[in-house]
Amino acid sequence: DGASLYAMSDQGGAENLWRIPLAGGAPQAVTGFTEGRVLFPSISLDGRTIVFEREFEIWKLDTATGATARVPIVLRGAPAGAGERRLVESTFRNLAISPDGKKLAVIAHGEVFAAPAKEGGPGQRLTDTPGSESDITWSMDSRRLAYVSERGRVSQVMEYDFATQQARALTAASDIDAAPRYSPDGRMLAYVHGRRELRVITLGADNRPAREVTVFTGALDRNEQSRLAWSPDSRWIAFAVTDRRSFRNVWVVPSTGGEARPISFLANGNGADQIAWSPDGRYIVFDSGQRSENSRLVRVDLTPNTPRYREDTFRDLFRTPPGAPDTRPETRDRVATPKAQDDDARPPAALPPVLAETATTPPLKVTPTRIVFEGLRERATFLPLRGSTDTPVISPDGKTLVYSSDQNLYSYDLDELTRETPAPEQLTGGRRRKSDYAFSPDSKQVYYLDGGRISVTPVETPRPRSIDVTAELVVRFEAERQVVFDQAWSILNRNFYDPAFHGRDWTALRDRFEPFAQGARTPDELRRVINLMIGELDASHMGVSRPTEGFGSTPAARVGDLGLRFDREAAETGRGLVVSEVINLGPASVEGSIRPGETITAIDGRRPGAGGNHHHQLTQRNRHRTVVSVAAPRGAGGG
Repeated sequence: DGASLYAMSDQGGAENLWRIPLAGGAPQAVTGFTEGRVLFPSISLDGRTIVFEREFEIWKLDTATGATARVPIVLRGAPAGAGERRLVESTFRNLAISPDGKKLAVIAHGEVFAAPAKEGGPGQRLTDTPGSESDITWSMDSRRLAYVSERGRVSQVMEYDFATQQARALTAASDIDAAPRYSPDGRMLAYVHGRRELRVITLGADNRPAREVTVFTGALDRNEQSRLAWSPDSRWIAFAVTDRRSFRNVWVVPSTGGEARPISFLANGNGADQIAWSPDGRYIVFDSGQRSENSRLVRVDLTPNTPRYREDTFRDLFRTPPGAPDTRPETRDRVATPKAQDDDARPPAALPPVLAETATTPPLKVTPTRIVFEGLRERATFLPLRGSTDTPVISPDGKTLVYSSDQNLYSYDLDELTRETPAPEQLTGGRRRKSDYAFSPDSKQVYYLDGGRISVTPVETPRPRSIDVTAELVVRFEAERQVVFDQAWSILNRNFYDPAFHGRDWTALRDRFEPFAQGARTPDELRRVINLMIGELDASHMGVSRPTEGFGSTPAARVGDLGLRFDREAAETGRGLVVSEVINLGPASVEGSIRPGETITAIDGRRPGAGGNHHHQLTQRNRHRTVVSVAAPRGAGGG
């Protein structure tokens, strides 16, 4: 009768339906629930009944009496479930290049795969678990691979050994472990435990954990996403710490334990998501910035820097007596060592040959890393790079820096003896995000993910090419729904800004919604359960959405817009889509032949639906030629 509006409100505490008189007067609650969600109310045409959803059941309300009752629904037949799917993935979430440059490892649908770095091909599957694997990193001998593996609502560091083709646990599944990184000498592995402890595992002669120490305890909450950085001599570890003012800076600590100290002192909002330690150990580069401003790359010299000049190169030629070893800086670091095995040698037959070859590149002679803490504040400088720059990576020879800016990769010359003024050079193009990039051992190429696809380009003469790797796997939604639910709950359990969870019992909410998640038949149903759980926190900008790739994903439907507004009354009274306005610079305005008062009679030859609903005809028509048929206004000639 147009006299009232009915709406859902939680102003009384729990969600209920309320009646709002349009003639005036206070709103009145018409249902009296003390808990649960009241969703999607819909009123009948005669106004006598409202149906709505509550706790995944259908309810009805008699508007005259206020009585509520469940609507009995009997499901017949077998529901359509997500079932089992076979995937062949060629886009990946993580990429890691082995130190010998011959192998690569990737993450596809939460599983670890490995393949030859040069020619790619079918990936060898290394893991098969319900949980998700992440943060892959190669051992220095290129024969083992460490990664983080989810185990329910905790995670642990695992290691896959290509010699035995077996995985083993390096840490216990007791909390959240993250960011594993092998030391350059291969004798240790560092990782973050429980978001507050930096731990170092000493590996024994059989590469098994022999000793573990905690070298730092503090605010390491965001090191799940950032990487630790070892000094070239394996004596120091650099990591990011968030202080009580929410500034994020780089600290260092001896790898055997001792005093941890900051080496940067910036009043930033974001920073140190990627730390790069120069191969000679003299300086560190990291990113730093504010939330709404460009990120910049910062260089911190760990000792007072003495510049090198080109004039010195001629004088150095006379410092080496005849017949003595060459000790000039540009040659002294590389020493000849016997190869571990010939290039043509092959591992035992049980091993995939390409994945089991050891590095044959001569190792670098490493000098001890020195840090002079006095005056460190004055030894921080911004690199002269334009735009927003982040995620620095330094080449093994120390001469080139690669960083990310505006979705692409750029190189910058770090060689102090270069004859030209350094200027950034763009290595990649396109609009897809570039990530997980790393140099080849000879510093001549950069491997990276381009929108999830593996690519490589020379640094001197950039010419990107794809490396086709495929990962084949069978996934079952029934085996993964609990994992997805645990992920969603655990991420908020660790990261929600309010420790009191807005007064909600977050653990109790998990227990309440978990049975519904376990009963979900499709990914869409599961996401809905999770979003309802998250909604109980009454916080904005939160939820889960359909993935852009992987299990259960389909491209989100996009509806094209003609750039027209229509007469609502004409549509509701059955007179069709009568144009009321042509939006300036919209598609119809640019085309120029549709005018107000005309009626849309067909889109691509099909008449609009009942009530003028034409959106389904424009679904996925973005950037496609669309033919619109119009009729002239009534009383006007033509059509």
